[in-house]
Amino acid sequence: MIFMFDRQNYFCGFEFFITNEDTDPIVIYDLEIRPDDTYNSIQKKIKALKITYNLYEKEGTNPMIDMDFISKKFGKVNITIICAESGRQPVLMATALYMDLIHE
Repeated sequence: MIFMFDRQNYFCGFEFFITNEDTDPIVIYDLEIRPDDTYNSIQKKIKALKITYNLYEKEGTNPMIDMDFISKKFGKVNITIICAESGRQPVLMATALYMDLIHE
């Protein structure tokens, strides 16, 4: 897990790298991400939770799920989930960025 800070050293989010050795799921706003999850399984979980999200896909890049929503505690939140390009497209990384906490 990596904590992210802006230029004035204000906390603005965190990042998780997911490996096969991880045993516990990562839970971000009721979304459970497990080491054996894939691009398709994450999309199914998001639909089941009825989370509104934007999906960005570009040819030749890693599949990415990008979600923006409002949290009661943190305001606008952006969650990005990046998956591998090949094979089952396992989840590699998840990032939560608290947009209302970022100071210019």
